[in-house]
Amino acid sequence: MAKQLLLRLPQFVFGSSNHFFQRFYTAFIFLFFFFAFCIINGAAISCPGNENIDQLIHHETSRINYIIKKLYEHPVYREYKITYLAEECGYVTPRVFVNAFKQQMGFTPSYFVEQLKASA
Repeated sequence: MAKQLLLRLPQFVFGSSNHFFQRFYTAFIFLFFFFAFCIINGAAISCPGNENIDQLIHHETSRINYIIKKLYEHPVYREYKITYLAEECGYVTPRVFVNAFKQQMGFTPSYFVEQLKASA
């Protein structure tokens, strides 16, 4: 049940917009809405001991999937620098974006973009 609630959380907080990816939604603001959401839905959410709470709060997977979708659907994104791609999906620094991308996908965003360009 907790995972189902977490999947509905971004829509609860931000509606159908992509405001979630903007920088000014800090971890504190997101955490506030997270607890409000849990209270409203009467849910008790617990994290397994080995899960990083930061990843849970920032939904790293959603951010990376968002930029991958943009890269597939809009070829112009393939010409953008990593700095812009990081900013587009809400990362403060390109380094954090590259690390998150590599952790999820197994390779860097630069390599991914190169492969997309080569297959086009």
